[in-house]
Parts: sequence; C-alpha cells; structure tokens
Amino acid sequence: MSGLNCRPGQRAMIVRGCQFHRCVAQRIGCPVTVSRIVTPASLLGHVMEAVDGPTWELAEAVSCPSGECRGLFLVPDRCLRPFDPDSEPGDAETTELRVEAVGEGA
Repeated sequence: MSGLNCRPGQRAMIVRGCQFHRCVAQRIGCPVTVSRIVTPASLLGHVMEAVDGPTWELAEAVSCPSGECRGLFLVPDRCLRPFDPDSEPGDAETTELRVEAVGEGA
C-alpha cells in the first residue's frame, strides 16, 4: 500500500480540492477513520476507480450535510490526509468553499 495518503485504521480528514462528490466537498476538515482499501464491484465503480484512484471504506459513515444521500461510506485516497485539525479552514472559510462547490455543481 505504498504511495497512499493513509493507512488502515488511521484517523484522517477530508481535504480541500477534492471535488469527488458534493457531499465530500461539503465535509472539508471532517475527521474520519479509514478502514480498508476497497475495489468497486460494478463496471461504473471500476471506471470511477480508474479516475479517482484507490478508495477507502470508512469505519463509520459520515452523514450527508445536504441530505441527498445516505451518507459517505467510501472516499478516494486522494481526498484524505492524516488527521491534522490545524491544517484545514475555519468555519467561515469552509462555508465559502461549500458555496463554491455547490455553484460548480460538484
């Protein structure tokens, strides 16, 4: 598993610049615990893996802030970094990023 941003069981957080899905973009700075790397089972999943790279299954689902889905269970490795609460934006800055993400139709 070399070259990954996280390790199994590690506390991580969702980082900026990740436009994987609107739910993920709205959860910038959210702490999560990664469980294991998963391989998508469907053809569409395999296509997404080719674009997004390795994907982590989360130990616990993260609630969807917009209510558009059942929550986040899978997050691409490129959207995660080891947990460091000082490296992500405060509430005001996060709100601006959410507005930008929604405006872009992410």
